[in-house]
Amino acid sequence: TRLTEILEAFRHDHPEVDLELTVELSGTLHEQLDAGKLDLVLAKRRPEDPRGESVWHDRLVWIGAERLRLDPDRPVPLIVYPPPGISRALALEALERHGRAWRVACTSGSLNGLIAAARAGLGVMAHARGLIPPGLVRVPERAGLPELGEVDFVLLHGPRHASAQGDAAAQALAQAILDGGDRLHRSR
Repeated sequence: TRLTEILEAFRHDHPEVDLELTVELSGTLHEQLDAGKLDLVLAKRRPEDPRGESVWHDRLVWIGAERLRLDPDRPVPLIVYPPPGISRALALEALERHGRAWRVACTSGSLNGLIAAARAGLGVMAHARGLIPPGLVRVPERAGLPELGEVDFVLLHGPRHASAQGDAAAQALAQAILDGGDRLHRSR
């Protein structure tokens, strides 16, 4: 994504702000925000969750290696984040709803780990359509996997701010992210 460009511009425009970046699963970030440990979160949210300002909206799709072939008589091999990953939860819910057997082929808290497993052909993963990594493709509909639905990427403000200056800095960063929302993902 282009988040690095937005952060770089923010650092340039606000050199007095000490920025601490936490990269974590969306579900974990939501938990840390609720616990008052973070001031601002950019993350996925579940469709029924009303919190947050929308940065962009996307569809979740199944992705995997181009050469991967799924056997309809065997459980779907999944490449997933550990709980409380939102993509993981939505994928498992969709498979359960459609009565499709599944097994976890790889679990990683790192997107790079998930991508490596998918590129190696270990299985499929649920991923935002506009952010499909190079070397991976959408799984064809003929594979018979259920629709995953949509996901929102939102900006959430934490309940605590250390000072008025911290509040102003969080607001400035939030505005920079909201202004750059259309640049944060590739065109669909």
